[in-house]
Amino acid sequence: MKVVVARAALLLGAVLTMSLGSPPASAQDHCGAIAISQSTGRLGWSYDFANRQEAENAAKR
Repeated sequence: MKVVVARAALLLGAVLTMSLGSPPASAQDHCGAIAISQSTGRLGWSYDFANRQEAENAAKR
């Protein structure tokens, strides 16, 4: 479990670091998601999807 939390913290830190240096978002809506398996600790992510459900499904693959 500690490994999963450590990976999640590392991923969150990377996302926050990237967002601080990015320009303001355009008016278009784009969705992304981050998924973490509690049983295996595997990570998944997605970005640039039209809606939340599509982004979540892609992150879980």
